[in-house]
Amino acid sequence: ELATLRADVCDRPDEARSLYERALAVRPDHPTALINLADLLFDVLADPDEEAATLYLRALQAQPESAFVRGSVCQFLASHGIAVALSAPVEGLVARLRPFLR
Repeated sequence: ELATLRADVCDRPDEARSLYERALAVRPDHPTALINLADLLFDVLADPDEEAATLYLRALQAQPESAFVRGSVCQFLASHGIAVALSAPVEGLVARLRPFLR
């Protein structure tokens, strides 16, 4: 269902946000919900980067070796002019996210 929801994000972002938050209330470490909500906040709602970075960090902590998670983190960082290889150590990705956290 999260994949289907992902396709509808641009049409109903507030509803999508609410559904992702409900999914995370049930499973706080669900990497797909974490990443999709972070992407929604960053790409669609243009919310402050701190909330998105926090969600990316939680996803990394939940599944540090996931290519999906690592790719999303790298894309977020690249959009801020920070080039990081997908194969970078998890500690390196976390260190690059820290400046976005307050």
